[in-house]
Amino acid sequence: MSSRLRVSFDGNIAEDHVICWGITVALLKKSLFGKTAEERKRVIRKKVSQAIEELGIADIAGSNEFRVSMLSAWVRYYVFKLETDGRSYVLNILSPNSPIKSFRKILDPLKGLFEKYSKNIARPLAYTDEFMLQEWIDGVPLSEFRDGDIMKSDPDTVRMIEKSIFRTAKLLYQLWKDGYIYTPWEDYEVMYRNGDIILLDVTRFSKRADGKFFDYYYGAPFTPPDVIKPSDNPVHRLYYRGVSEKDYFGVDRKKYLKLFLMGIASECKSFEEFSRICPPELNAESIWTISDLQQRL
Repeated sequence: MSSRLRVSFDGNIAEDHVICWGITVALLKKSLFGKTAEERKRVIRKKVSQAIEELGIADIAGSNEFRVSMLSAWVRYYVFKLETDGRSYVLNILSPNSPIKSFRKILDPLKGLFEKYSKNIARPLAYTDEFMLQEWIDGVPLSEFRDGDIMKSDPDTVRMIEKSIFRTAKLLYQLWKDGYIYTPWEDYEVMYRNGDIILLDVTRFSKRADGKFFDYYYGAPFTPPDVIKPSDNPVHRLYYRGVSEKDYFGVDRKKYLKLFLMGIASECKSFEEFSRICPPELNAESIWTISDLQQRL
């Protein structure tokens, strides 16, 4: 590390677990940067310092002083927050034994997508094979719309939930028409900011395969309960969230369907296009005729 740089690290960088939706989840041993906390601290400090140098973060931030804390850690990569001079950034570092072999290989073909959807994607600012720097997004993760398994029901959150369903379908259909999908869809990887949906994990983009949009995405951002096998295992409730009729992202099934379809309709150039998306058993015309779709939410 350059002697000009001054980097301080929070004690949490050596954690061997993460807290997900209120539940402590142990990290896989093969994904840890060392067997002991001290070893992990040493390796992560070195990795972060190397990333700051290789990515030119001091030039990007216009500062030589950084405070680093760990946000999350998974099989694919670790996520750190870099704070400097009143600004924040997100630094991603590939995990040991990560199935991702190179950020560069994934992100280079997506540059045009990032430019077109700069309002809806946490843009990569710089990256190498092992490291990726992203802009920091001030907003509310969709995962914070609930306490544990239960969706929040206060009026402000409900309004954000309804807007999120509409905006999610709208954005996913935009991406679909441009030939891309975003999967797997997880609420903690999606941010709500001033009415916009922002996708955080840019490694989840891929070229769209054959199939129908509605069949592929209906239920996003949460899986609807009618496709879930019943289970008393609380872990299944954690990951699948389908526990009641009113679990379509915090609204009832009828409301969810209407909002989801309205989001699609707002991106369709004709009723013919919209009717091709809707399953034949649905009344596509009743949704299409709702006036001022884009201004409703």
